[in-house]
Amino acid sequence: MPIAQQVPSLSLVRHLHPLFVIIVVSIVLNVFVWTPSRVLAQEVSPITLEEMHEMLASEEPLVVSLMTSWCGPCKSEIRMLNALYAEFAGQGLDFAGLSLDIAPRQMERMLEAVPAQFPFYWVGEAGMDELEVNAVPQLYLVRDGGIVHTLVGLQEEDELRGLLVELLEQRN
Repeated sequence: MPIAQQVPSLSLVRHLHPLFVIIVVSIVLNVFVWTPSRVLAQEVSPITLEEMHEMLASEEPLVVSLMTSWCGPCKSEIRMLNALYAEFAGQGLDFAGLSLDIAPRQMERMLEAVPAQFPFYWVGEAGMDELEVNAVPQLYLVRDGGIVHTLVGLQEEDELRGLLVELLEQRN
């Protein structure tokens, strides 16, 4: 008599084995492949218009990027700003993103695909109206309590780098 017939539990294991493998693979995929983008997504924190104005009145040098999730050039700008952030962050220059989308989750989805190395905040359409933004991406270079440069559209990295050096050199 074959051993599988002598020990019923072995026969059961043999039949459950494919199902067990499917369950384990599903768990592994769910935990290690599908879940991280949801768990590690960058949070876009809502701020009030007052907090936005406080940000734009920074005494310290600050680059503020205004963008929306539906803007194609904004994705390129994030990549460029990430490189400049890495280059300038240790020199006293901060970076922040402002989402003008209808809801914060829209920008969070974009940041899943194109992560930013700097914090992002959401002011929504109210911020767009308040700042009279007609085009994105748009950059504000802030220093000494106000906006010193407004740059509309995707900028050339070398030109922006020069403005950032100037922003740092001319601070009080």
